[in-house]
Amino acid sequence: MNATINATICDIRQTKVITEKFSVQEVIIESSGDYPEKVAIQFINDKVSLVDNLNVGDNCDFDINIRGSEYTPKGSSETKYFTNLNCWKLDVRMGALPEDLQNSLKDTTGDDLPF
Repeated sequence: MNATINATICDIRQTKVITEKFSVQEVIIESSGDYPEKVAIQFINDKVSLVDNLNVGDNCDFDINIRGSEYTPKGSSETKYFTNLNCWKLDVRMGALPEDLQNSLKDTTGDDLPF
């Protein structure tokens, strides 16, 4: 399943190198609206580099894959289910730019006509 989530970054966790070929980094995000929720999304392997230029407080659109897996411990009859939100693309929204950069992009003269 795929989805797009608009949210603000609350925390950026350290990259965990699980094996030589598998690394994962979690980012904690908070949705907006009347009932905001905090959830962890994951960046896996080559997608970890997407986190490099992110900062706490950035507002982004996260394109994610919703992945599920089941696990039955040995000797148990109870199956547990786990859900992961794996981000594969993101777009930082304009409002997330530093204030000084936002101000420099604003038209201060009110007239940008060349004549």
